Amino acid sequence: PDEADRCHAEAAAVEGGRRPALRARAAALHRRGDLEGARALLDQLVDEDPRDVEVLGLLAEVLAAGREWKGVVQVFRRLMTLETAPSARADRAMAIAEIFARVYRDPRRAAGWFKRAVELDPQRDRAVGRLLEEVDRAPAGSVPVEHVRDALDRAVDAQRSAFAERPGDVTALEALARLHARRGDRDAQLVVGEVLWWLGAADEALRGWVEAARSRMQLDFARPLSDELRRNHLEHPGERGPARLVFDAFSLVLTEVLSGAMPAGVPRLSRRSFPAWQAEFRRLATALGIDDVELWNGGRSVVAPRGMYVPQPAVAVPSAALDEPLAPPMAFTLGRLLEGLRSGRLLLEDPGPERVGRCGWVMASALTPGEEAPADELPEHLHRRLIERARRLPRRIKLQLDALAEQIRAPLDFDQLAAAVAATRDRAGLLCCGDTRVALDALVFADPTEADAARRAGGVRAALDASPAGRALAIWALGADYARLREVLGLGLSRRPR
Repeated sequence: PDEADRCHAEAAAVEGGRRPALRARAAALHRRGDLEGARALLDQLVDEDPRDVEVLGLLAEVLAAGREWKGVVQVFRRLMTLETAPSARADRAMAIAEIFARVYRDPRRAAGWFKRAVELDPQRDRAVGRLLEEVDRAPAGSVPVEHVRDALDRAVDAQRSAFAERPGDVTALEALARLHARRGDRDAQLVVGEVLWWLGAADEALRGWVEAARSRMQLDFARPLSDELRRNHLEHPGERGPARLVFDAFSLVLTEVLSGAMPAGVPRLSRRSFPAWQAEFRRLATALGIDDVELWNGGRSVVAPRGMYVPQPAVAVPSAALDEPLAPPMAFTLGRLLEGLRSGRLLLEDPGPERVGRCGWVMASALTPGEEAPADELPEHLHRRLIERARRLPRRIKLQLDALAEQIRAPLDFDQLAAAVAATRDRAGLLCCGDTRVALDALVFADPTEADAARRAGGVRAALDASPAGRALAIWALGADYARLREVLGLGLSRRPR
């Protein structure tokens, strides 16, 4: 010890080495058990520079060793004002909370500091768990319920964001499952369990819980999807913009001139044909608010379900599919088709955004003074027909387009609109089938055998990374909008719609 003291004294005499030397000496005294000597040196250094984080951290250790807990709390609170990293500040808040919990036996104040830690670092799952433990120990009503709810909501949002940044992040999903269980939100917990199952990260206990929960699920819509619910919770934000407004204004004309007719030999279904299938189809169409669509027997000429607009909006289904019960994979496909039939949106898939954009530009130009679309981008007969039909549009639509005149002169992004509509259709498919695993299989893999092979090889997460549509739907399924739709429409485990 004497030799160490001499070395510290020599180091302190060197220019610029005084503070590091005194700090090192204080640390040495602390290790030696001389808390009073260490405290004296550290108090001196703090007086000289109250913002020295390293010195304050060492002072907190010395005070804790001497069980001077009030002083420890004061130092930690000062450190929280000096440190900039939220995670470091959350560390201090956690430490203060543990002092109130373990030393002072004050669960109310401990809960307050654990909540502060969650506010600083919402992904800190332990802070949420300790908060709830202290709330259970606190006198009833001493911790406001809204404080606990706010902390849980922050933590849920943070884990959702973590998954959105790294789709396939099992750690974030497992934390989400715990958070939903703590909130008592079984519906949200079930969706997380389905995604974990699909990723191959669900153990036997979780798989058993998911199966039991799904056996109690309500799959019948308690009410149809309203325009307001669709706009606020189902529709992808990318649908909103001038391209969408122009598309909607011209959708009737576009479906007339661009959609193909139903293949020859494909009949309407009579009322007595496949009654169970027709009832299920009508249930899904009504649930999505699309009542003016028919179901046709595609026979063998239609390989997969297909949506058409001519002679009227309809879905043709292969006869082989009609012979089987309408299972969740088919419900997902039909949900996508039904949403696509809304206002001509299937045209953005076939013939596609480029063709739709050219036709829309021709019609918009015909109604905009001083604008003229190139005549060589479309067949002459189609170009002429579009202009004629544009000039015969109702006055109401022409007035709407007049209000968009400046925006129409700029290039309209129909590619973005097509991508957004596709995402909305995927969401409608999930809403109809009610099983995240089924929806992800349909989007990520071309056929079921690919999905099975990927699971056996452990390649599901890589497949999700390579599928923008699959990632987007998984993120949406775990979010608040899907949860809200299920709640309001009376789906899932919550049978009472609100």
